[in-house]
Amino acid sequence: MLSVKHLNKTFATGQQALTDVSFDAQAGEFLVIIGPSGAGKSTILRSINQLITDDSGEITLADQDIRHASKSQLRHIRRQIG
Repeated sequence: MLSVKHLNKTFATGQQALTDVSFDAQAGEFLVIIGPSGAGKSTILRSINQLITDDSGEITLADQDIRHASKSQLRHIRRQIG
């Protein structure tokens, strides 16, 4: 299961991209994120894939905090997401 809890991200420009985003996705489940341009859809995916560092919150995959994954583990995680 992918679990995102209370994810927040503000860019250096002061633009707040994510505010308290939370959701769970079960194994085998498809999750669709929709919204207008600039709503934070790509920022959520980039945070989950650890391509950017969020300000706060939790991101776990199979009960493992992905922020502590090694580079090889992170490559494996990225193949499973988005």
